[in-house]
Amino acid sequence: MEKIMIANLKKAYEKPRTKRRMVVIKLLKEIVARHSKSDYLDVKIDNEVTKELYKNGSRFPLKKIKIKITKDEKSGVVVVTLPEASAKKDEKAEKSKKEEKKKQENKEEKGSK
Repeated sequence: MEKIMIANLKKAYEKPRTKRRMVVIKLLKEIVARHSKSDYLDVKIDNEVTKELYKNGSRFPLKKIKIKITKDEKSGVVVVTLPEASAKKDEKAEKSKKEEKKKQENKEEKGSK
């Protein structure tokens, strides 16, 4: 099962600034567990998501974040990633292929001279 959603994390701002870091992660896990109908302990959050959450610092985390939920039906593990993560990986692969082609063309031109 795959689902893309926007998680509202404004409740973290009810806590003091110094406590918000772990509250945001806890809120995100609770929201994902509720929407994926799974257990809180089965939710795994990708590193890219945490970096995005804390890009303003741990005292001022994002209030909303767009996430992609992927649930493995057999094991019941739910993985939270950014929706653009798979698209970025594809773009990087294409760029590296283009760069390799350019390098090969340059080598061929130097060899023919």
